[in-house]
Amino acid sequence: MTAKGAPRDGRPNISIRGSAGAGLRLIRGRPWTVLAWLALLTGVKGLLLAESFLELHGVRLFGAAAPRLPDAGVRTLILVLIILGTAGFWAVALAAVNRAMLRPESARFAYLRLGRDEWRQFQLVLASGVLMLAVAMPGAMAAMAFGMADASLVAQPSGRALIACVSAVLILAPVALVALRLCLAPAATFANGRVDLLGAWALTRGRFWPLAGIGLYVLVLSLLSVALVHGGLRLVFGASADLRPVFQGPVSADSFSAGRIARSLLDQAVAVLLVPLWVAPPAALLRQGFATAA
Repeated sequence: MTAKGAPRDGRPNISIRGSAGAGLRLIRGRPWTVLAWLALLTGVKGLLLAESFLELHGVRLFGAAAPRLPDAGVRTLILVLIILGTAGFWAVALAAVNRAMLRPESARFAYLRLGRDEWRQFQLVLASGVLMLAVAMPGAMAAMAFGMADASLVAQPSGRALIACVSAVLILAPVALVALRLCLAPAATFANGRVDLLGAWALTRGRFWPLAGIGLYVLVLSLLSVALVHGGLRLVFGASADLRPVFQGPVSADSFSAGRIARSLLDQAVAVLLVPLWVAPPAALLRQGFATAA
């Protein structure tokens, strides 16, 4: 659906269906690239599962077990490394999808690199995370104040449900609004060769409802994908089967049933496919000439 007529500000109209479907077109148009991404990340998940399974039986793939250090400084360091590692993963993923969309000729190594584009995306991920945390804080504080205002609410199931709903609105609504306004930031950063939060904010001015429509379209598509995978697992293994991911809860011999292993690997595969579904639409907008709004 595209709005009729030229907009007053001279910016190009947004095709919700055309832009939102960019991720699906990328998956269909470059199946070998997507298969390489799937093989890489699902293989890493499989290696982690194998290492955990062997460790239960006294065998370690990566040498002796590290000593457990309950020191608070060590735990903080581990947390920092996890945050940086997660940011690094997203930096590589964002750069790969934007490279496939904006520089399709750079197809070697399945669009995966470790270079300046990834470094800029890494900075963007960290800056966005700090910004989102700052945006969520006032809502979180207001939600805490609301929950503490009436102690009787906490004692009742309906009261706890009300507190949860109000808290979700207070925290998620501003975060979702800011995320929508900054949705072009990864693509703009990749295209412009600099971290471009402010530029992305300017590009989306006055575009809330079309962008919200794209986000809703992709969200429904993502939920349907997850539901189909989980429904298929139930059909294969039975409605009463334990299909929790292997690493959900304490890991024991029972964690490595066929159903739980399949759930863990398929969750990883779906997560890989969701990345282009969400990252490709903003790049498609930029490629269509949306940047002329600046």
